[in-house]
Amino acid sequence: MKKRIGIGLIVIALGLVSGTTYGLISNNIQGVGHGLATTVEVNSLEETLDSYVNSVVKGRVIKTLDTITEHEKQEKGPDFVWSRTPAIIQVDEVLHGKNVGEEITFYEHGKRSDSSKEFLEVGEEVILFLDQETSYGGYWSYSFEDGLWRIDKEGRVTSKGKAEINGILQNLNTKSFIQEINSAK
Repeated sequence: MKKRIGIGLIVIALGLVSGTTYGLISNNIQGVGHGLATTVEVNSLEETLDSYVNSVVKGRVIKTLDTITEHEKQEKGPDFVWSRTPAIIQVDEVLHGKNVGEEITFYEHGKRSDSSKEFLEVGEEVILFLDQETSYGGYWSYSFEDGLWRIDKEGRVTSKGKAEINGILQNLNTKSFIQEINSAK
């Protein structure tokens, strides 16, 4: 366990020293099922799809669930406490990557009671850039908010993500957004 932690710290230090931002690291560090997450910086939609995204799906929120809070025991120091808020997504279409099934559990970071964040609601239409399936079932979006796109009533697709590619895709109508995904494959 100490060796895994040490290796993880070396990888992070090397990333910081070289100025590289690492993406979602899928290793199960210290038993935390969602791994270590950082913001991913990429130069193109093609790079995002090829290197960081397992699947892109279009669907609708059919159910929201209560926040799950995990307390991971640490050998030294306090427990590592983190929360995830699940929503059940009916998958209408897989736009890129692996087929994930007709319904998935999608996780958002944080607690629904956190008023500073806008969580998914039943009936919302979304396009999700998904990371690989978690060890506890379900999916996270790639690079936090960068992988969560909401489709408004007028059919515009928006994200609160900060990645450069988000600016390119921001406010496109759904058909144009999907065309961008298809042309980047």
